[in-house]
Amino acid sequence: MNLRVLSVVVLTTVVGVARETSADSMRCGKRLVRDGQRTAEVRAACGTPTSAVQRVVGRTGLVIDEWSYDFGPHDFVRHLRFENDVLVSITSGEYGKAR
Repeated sequence: MNLRVLSVVVLTTVVGVARETSADSMRCGKRLVRDGQRTAEVRAACGTPTSAVQRVVGRTGLVIDEWSYDFGPHDFVRHLRFENDVLVSITSGEYGKAR
């Protein structure tokens, strides 16, 4: 197998994995966290987030919480977005930092 073909195979595999990491669930140890769960449930499953920011959107009063979990340099940072205390999205960022 030449190097060019191997590069295409590896790139295709990485792109496929990247798509899967933008799913609406994530694993914290043996627990699975999914869209629809409340902040207290996620905190109980995953512990305290590495970072957390809360804001209220204008007159609507929509409360948005944005949490990040950094599981270390061998895993992707996970970004969670809650609206009015309900998990609505989970996305993956770059690799985490060394602990």
